[in-house]
Amino acid sequence: MNWSLIILGLVALSSVAFAKNSYLVIVPKLLKVDYENQLSIFIADAPKPVEVKFELVFGQKHLESKTICKSGETRNATLALPKEFPVGAAELIITATGGLTFEERRDIIVYDNRHMMLVQTSATVYRPSDMMEIRVIATTEEFMPIENGELKVEIYDGLLKLVGEFPRVPIRSGLTETLRFPIAEDVNAGKWLVSAVIANTTSSVDVLIVRPVTPSFDLKAIFSRFLLRTDKMLRGVIEMDCDDNTPIFGRAIVAVGPIMEQEMDSKMRMESSKEEKSKTEEWRKWKSLEFEIAGRVELNYDLLSLFNIDITKVIGIQVYIQVTDLMSGQERIVRHVIPVFARDIIYDIRPLEFEAGTENEFEIIAKRPDGKPVKMEDMIVHVRMILGDEHGKQKDEKIVEIKDFYTRGRNDMGFFHLTFPENCIGVLMTMTPISEDGKEHGYRTHTLPLMPTPRRTGAKLTIELLPSKVAPLNTDVNVPVISSQVSTVGRISNFYVQLMSSKPIEKFERLPMSYVLMTNGRITLTGEFFIEPTKECNSKTVRTIRPEEQTPPTCMFNGTLPIHITRDMIPYSTLLVYTFQPTFNFTVAESYRFAVAGLFQNPLTLNATIVPFTPTETIVNDFGYMKYMQMEPIRISSKAQDRSRVELSFTGVPESTVGLNVFEFDGILQGLSTEITKERLLRYLTTYEHVPLFTMPVEESMVRHERQVGDSPMAGPMPGQTGPMNGQTGPMNGQTGPMGVQGEMNMPGQMGMSRRTISEHDEEMEINRERMGYEMRYPIEKMMLGINTAHTLPTLEGDDIYISSDMGRLYGDMESQRPSSTHYRRKLEKSMNQYDVNVNDNDYIIATSIPLVFTADSKPMPSRKPEEKKNMDVEIDSKDETMYQKSSEYGTSTWYERMNTRLNSFTPEAFKFMHSGLTIVSDFDALRMPIEMKHENFTKLFRTFRDESTTFMERPSFNMRDEARELLERYMVESDLSMMVPPIMLEEQARTNYYRSIFFNTSRIESQGMGKVVLPQTKPYSTWVATGFALNDKTGLSIAQPLRLPTNRGLFVLGNLAKQARVNEHVLLSFGINNYLEKDLTNVILRIRASADFDLFEQSKPEEILSSKDKDYTFTMPLKSFAVETRHMVLIPKRAGLIQVIIEVESDFGGDYEILTMHVRESGIEHQRIVSRLFDLTSEKKSYGPIVEKIVDPSNLRAVRFSASSTFLDRYTYDAKFQIKPLVGMDRSLFHLYRALSLRRYLNETFQTESPLFNMTAENITVAYQQLQYYNDYDGSYSFIPEEGKNFSSLYYTSLAFGAMISPMMPFRDNVTLNRTLNWILSRQQQDGSFDCDGFCFHYRFCAGEYRRESLTAFVLYSLTRDNSSDYMPEFIRHRLFDGEMSPIMRAHRYLESRITEIKPHLLPISLFELTFLQSRFLSKELREKIHETLLSRKLTVVPEDNSKYLKNVDNKMTFDDELLVNAMTASLYAMYGDYKTTFDIARWLISQVEVHPQFDTILDGVFYFDAWFNIRTMFYKHFGIEKFDVTIDVSSDSGEKRQFKINSKNMDYSQMLHFTAPVRQITYSVKGFGLAMISIDEVYVQKEQTKAMGPMPFSFTQEFKPMSWFSEIMAKTCMTYTPTSEHQRFIKDTFNRTMVIEMHLPSGMRVNERQIGFFLSRVEQVMYFKYERCGHKLSLFINVPSTWYGKPICMEWCLERLSTVMSWSPMQVRVYDYLQPEMEFIQYFPMQFQPKVLGYSFVDAIHEHRPKLESLPLLQKSKQEM
Repeated sequence: MNWSLIILGLVALSSVAFAKNSYLVIVPKLLKVDYENQLSIFIADAPKPVEVKFELVFGQKHLESKTICKSGETRNATLALPKEFPVGAAELIITATGGLTFEERRDIIVYDNRHMMLVQTSATVYRPSDMMEIRVIATTEEFMPIENGELKVEIYDGLLKLVGEFPRVPIRSGLTETLRFPIAEDVNAGKWLVSAVIANTTSSVDVLIVRPVTPSFDLKAIFSRFLLRTDKMLRGVIEMDCDDNTPIFGRAIVAVGPIMEQEMDSKMRMESSKEEKSKTEEWRKWKSLEFEIAGRVELNYDLLSLFNIDITKVIGIQVYIQVTDLMSGQERIVRHVIPVFARDIIYDIRPLEFEAGTENEFEIIAKRPDGKPVKMEDMIVHVRMILGDEHGKQKDEKIVEIKDFYTRGRNDMGFFHLTFPENCIGVLMTMTPISEDGKEHGYRTHTLPLMPTPRRTGAKLTIELLPSKVAPLNTDVNVPVISSQVSTVGRISNFYVQLMSSKPIEKFERLPMSYVLMTNGRITLTGEFFIEPTKECNSKTVRTIRPEEQTPPTCMFNGTLPIHITRDMIPYSTLLVYTFQPTFNFTVAESYRFAVAGLFQNPLTLNATIVPFTPTETIVNDFGYMKYMQMEPIRISSKAQDRSRVELSFTGVPESTVGLNVFEFDGILQGLSTEITKERLLRYLTTYEHVPLFTMPVEESMVRHERQVGDSPMAGPMPGQTGPMNGQTGPMNGQTGPMGVQGEMNMPGQMGMSRRTISEHDEEMEINRERMGYEMRYPIEKMMLGINTAHTLPTLEGDDIYISSDMGRLYGDMESQRPSSTHYRRKLEKSMNQYDVNVNDNDYIIATSIPLVFTADSKPMPSRKPEEKKNMDVEIDSKDETMYQKSSEYGTSTWYERMNTRLNSFTPEAFKFMHSGLTIVSDFDALRMPIEMKHENFTKLFRTFRDESTTFMERPSFNMRDEARELLERYMVESDLSMMVPPIMLEEQARTNYYRSIFFNTSRIESQGMGKVVLPQTKPYSTWVATGFALNDKTGLSIAQPLRLPTNRGLFVLGNLAKQARVNEHVLLSFGINNYLEKDLTNVILRIRASADFDLFEQSKPEEILSSKDKDYTFTMPLKSFAVETRHMVLIPKRAGLIQVIIEVESDFGGDYEILTMHVRESGIEHQRIVSRLFDLTSEKKSYGPIVEKIVDPSNLRAVRFSASSTFLDRYTYDAKFQIKPLVGMDRSLFHLYRALSLRRYLNETFQTESPLFNMTAENITVAYQQLQYYNDYDGSYSFIPEEGKNFSSLYYTSLAFGAMISPMMPFRDNVTLNRTLNWILSRQQQDGSFDCDGFCFHYRFCAGEYRRESLTAFVLYSLTRDNSSDYMPEFIRHRLFDGEMSPIMRAHRYLESRITEIKPHLLPISLFELTFLQSRFLSKELREKIHETLLSRKLTVVPEDNSKYLKNVDNKMTFDDELLVNAMTASLYAMYGDYKTTFDIARWLISQVEVHPQFDTILDGVFYFDAWFNIRTMFYKHFGIEKFDVTIDVSSDSGEKRQFKINSKNMDYSQMLHFTAPVRQITYSVKGFGLAMISIDEVYVQKEQTKAMGPMPFSFTQEFKPMSWFSEIMAKTCMTYTPTSEHQRFIKDTFNRTMVIEMHLPSGMRVNERQIGFFLSRVEQVMYFKYERCGHKLSLFINVPSTWYGKPICMEWCLERLSTVMSWSPMQVRVYDYLQPEMEFIQYFPMQFQPKVLGYSFVDAIHEHRPKLESLPLLQKSKQEM
């Protein structure tokens, strides 16, 4: 039994009784709707019958039940909840009248689990930008599939914000379709929730969304779980991948050493940490092997001949693996222990607890590694007792050996009993098999500490399930087991109950006993029975619990309790037996947990085989970028393809639907927490046993009878705290905020938006804040969101027929299994090793790696783990944990001393009742718990949630999940806690647990009872696992045991090439050939296809070109079975663009191919010229052209692309770089979101909801929304950068964000986020109705100057009313914004009307006013006409060339981008009045300006530009329709290339492109037909030198590089000086500080450590933010330049890591520009060359040779300290 629930927390509200030891009421902590909930009442002593009333209160809902109970009687009561009763936090009032009078109140949870749902995702860890696949199993409570129905799927990010929703997902035969959910690049990383909802039932799983911030690689090894003495070979697998899970190259050292008996004895004596450190380099004494790895290597070594290990003389072997990464030179190590057994038998022991001062019984269980019972051998148990003094401190030790056991009719179990002295404070046990001659042999288990339990002072009650021969376990037929302690549905189980008194018995009558049977948090059966005194008491027959042991006769009570087992009791139930009879003077309680067979009605079995496969010539053309990069399809011959596949078969009930998932073996590290496995289902079915409510009676003197008026619902410190941060007084000197929480209240952003520039101290503070926040958020999340994947399955007293127990704690090497180098100690991590997931026969186990680092005070060693919590403040819901995962002190004397001090404060009976998971209402002193056991903070949080949950009925837009999240957010922000997990806490978990799924699909079992699928090609660089489940309409759900797939056989090639480089740089090309054909090959041919894109040579012979334009590189070689041949060559790219390297390998038995791609840039200043034209073919003129476009600079032209379309809408659906290059941060997220929403509105209004573009747009909206939430603070505001601790909140950005989120085109809405953001916006409204804020606003005209307040007010009003959102917004928002004359919208509207006269002369703000007024529901007819008159009065300038029109700039302070913005707004205004002709004329002018101004300077440019464009498209659709749409475009170049494009109603929204081959001097095209046509000519030029600026530049820039002595690290120093020119001076008066961007194109073959850069840049005050773009390999620094720093250099230090993949670098390009005027830029090149000029392992060897030696590290540390 898991004792650790003792620290959970919630306590009764009041307790008033007028007698002592008189009543006991037992209530479940949860009440189920549509169910008759059982309750138990026992009255011990009352003068007359007692009427007990139960009243359930949930808001305005009340439900009552009554019963009458006599003295000495146990009665059952029922509380039947109707189906429609609301779920959530309620209060149960228990009132007694008559013989006793008392009233007690208990917090209780009302739940609904009429539907069983299991959410499955294709993986448990995803990277930002991945695609998550989701499906849901939906059945009834009896596991029968729901044939037809609907459910909703919700996705919550790391801050519990709703970021995705699938509202109506159809259920067919118990299963949904597979849903695909895109994850954005910049998101709130951490633990995300995927939830499924049917009615009131919610079920969720955790998935981890994270990317490592420190670049490294992943190394893992897979070994047999154990070896037998007959084994001679060490078999295993080593796999290495980069952080993106791509196989890579490295060098490995494998050393194997023995574990002898004396070493285990040494561990028994608990060696000191100093002695452990001395063994760090022990592996150097062992024999070792060195070899190269190409992604994966299989080990098959003879232990005796290679490592000099005689397996018959050892009890285990130690495997040490050290691997060096070829690319970086980093090293990681694996240490793993493999036990050696005489036979395949392992042992477990139970119970895992002991009681001092009395006799304890233990049982040893013999099992096979797959959990099946097996005959027990002779063995010896070593028991080490820690004895304490009178103060509970360790005084002495006592060692006891147990050799004699009794079997009680079982041949797979052995029993022994042991009496522990009263002063025994700790017990550690070890088991070792012994041979027939009495000598020890086999592998000794790890020392297992036992949990102490409270000591008994009275009688002892024991329960045992009598063995049943009717339901035997599924055992080995060769070793039959006589009987089993398992209950079966439909049969009677007999429980033997025995009571032994430590005092003389005075009353020899039948003793009445009460019992409660609990299943998954509910009471399934209650009652009363009697036990009889034995013959020693009254001449009755004795039935002893230990028939084989001779004991003196004892007077006792015993009896048998028969229980009819029903299906309601599966899979596990707990029997609680107690008696509190005052006439017998007994106060005892005991519980017994047992398994109930009958969960699955039919089995499902998976099997996998290798089957032949006949390849044919393949054309590879699935490159997603082919359309834009001129990629040609690649033909692969059948000789270069493998000839086998893995076939997965499954057998089960015919006509069943089967769900399959095939994924990498790494998923085992997460415990398959999102997979459909037996263990997952068992946790789902027992989740309600783990309710984080503490509902035991507490010490009467400390009980609060009433909650006083004015008590804050959230006052008080956090669990284990006395203040906001470990007892320290908060910034407000103890003052409380609105919810009574100490600390600083009004601190926007304090909830943990991870800073991109952060110091180590800030990082540690954030870790602590997140840890404390997690302890409070997890219980609420668990109850309201249905998280059920974290808790362990408690140990059973009987046999467990479903899973084997956790053998890892006894035999596994825990250190090698635990994730390392991480602070993250949360449920998500701990689920990895809760139990061993059964895969095949449990024959393989993963050993994960840890990085090898150097410290100044020791030898090279694995990076140290952060210190665990030294105190005993156990987390909320700590019942779900095991203590050996909690504390590094677990099992030590110090730990036992502390535990015994706490356990002495309550009785064993209170301990048992508390563990029962029931609500106890009693006045028995024996059941009271100390007041310090409760968690006051969680008590108040839950109570607040209960009180406030009733209000959601008044807000129909809010559901219970919304209420829970809103409460948590409010609590977190006011207590200065965090939900955001700092990335470093997830570092290793993000790396080692990231894996892929290659088959997430469904199939079907045919009428023969079998189905088959052939899996996609699986290269043997990973080990694969398959899971499966089946749904049948008659037999229900079946779950298969996960299956480890065989390694696909074949000859495979792996290649590796840098992703990016520049022309003429030297790039390392590595490739390796792996022979998995299980036969030696004599004629293996490798070929690298010739290409004009690159030259190829060996590093040692640079003068000999091995492959060029017309010359393939080939060689022939022999290759032994399971051997690997690696080669490393040098490649020199010869042109810019995307080049491909095609590697093929062939043999007589099949082959393989690899296509490597590299993006090559030319060293020079790249700029783009875009020529865009819009042609209207709907008027009289039906043709244009021929039109000739001259190439401006043919000599520097690198690429030219001609594109044609009617709308180019397909461009807008991609995650787009289209015309938004300067926009970054929140601007880019907002732009993507507004553009996608506008496109969705257009498709909706033009009835194209079935178009593929519509679905793609929905995905884009989801991605953009996720990115937008990355910039959200917890007070609801939004800021340009996710910077914590600084107030960058902006009304400008917050209003735009709210306008997007409230749009009718949003596919989902997060009401919690909307409500919080709306509160923040409305808090900025002034008395006169205007809105104002001092926050950042990146737009000159709107956010600065004379009319700042008017512009901001118009922004707010425009955002709140855009797209007629008032007709679609949630009711609670509409009510707040629009109801009444004094509503915020009405007040703002009146304010703007009052300012029209003053604003009218200024085009930009007045245009915004007019747009805002025209979409307002309060607009009067007179004002509408007046706006129209004003609009027509503005003279438009006509362009003679094409008769397009525009509104000319007349304000000398307006910039050209302002002029473009005014014209976009003007076009929308004309569109609102239905003036198609003028709207289209302005649109043609806008499109023609792309050549002059190809980007958007501010987010508003994009928002209003695309609004205008989609308004035009909608008007065209309504005016002309598309049926007659037919346009022909003929295009040609002077080089002779030509193409004809046809645009019609079917392809009008898609782009058609032609890439011309340079050189090109002119392009000629003509347009004819009917409709609208757009053409775009994109020209890319590269100049070797920057064109001299026409005027003075405001920037100066310097860049220095300083290589470190060990080569791999390069320190960089960047200095920028901004001195505004006279042109800039006129804007400075009206704007805030200038924001400059330094954009650095990083050198090829180098990478950055974002965490390290963040630490460096945190020292520079002016650095606001930095962003590393992986795709472009660019580092951008955002510098805030205050006026006091004009003309002064701002210097920053940062660092690069050199890799072994590139040398002979091109100069590095640095671009500095003004964020609001990107045309004002300064580009400079900095040449760079570093030593040594070598690649590959030559560079790695140089790193290792020149890095600081071990003996010099202390000196370096000393000199650093002196500095």
